[in-house]
Amino acid sequence: MCIRDRYMGAQDKEDDLTHLRERCNKFEEENVKLRMVNKVQTDDKNAMEELKKENYLLQVKLDAKEDGKAASKTEEALRKEIESLDSLIKGYQKENEKMAEEIKRLKLQIKETENLMYKESLRMQQQQDNIVCLLYTSPSPRDRTRSRMPSSACKKKKKKKK
Repeated sequence: MCIRDRYMGAQDKEDDLTHLRERCNKFEEENVKLRMVNKVQTDDKNAMEELKKENYLLQVKLDAKEDGKAASKTEEALRKEIESLDSLIKGYQKENEKMAEEIKRLKLQIKETENLMYKESLRMQQQQDNIVCLLYTSPSPRDRTRSRMPSSACKKKKKKKK
């Protein structure tokens, strides 16, 4: 009965370990997603900078044409293009803000999960430390002074007493 209980306890520990490994894998996947979000955010910032440069150049061209002999059709086309670029920049800005919030949320979630994993690891370590080999043979009637407990079990018990 005792050996069976120990076997079942060990099986439960293996199941707990498997569960923790699965959770670690999930955290790794979330970490990959977080890296992807960071890359998208960086790409969006770069694109926004390019659009600002282009917007500036178009504004310079518009100002130059207003001073010169520009046709009204060209000016109107440039204004429309500037407006569309401005709306595109605003869209990128909104998307970046959403991504930044998502990154913050994921970072908090990762911290919480790491704390849970640490606590679970401590709990499992304590459980593992509490498992003591209970293999013991009772002394024979002719051997009253000495225990027949295996030496490894005796060492563990001595460590526990300290």
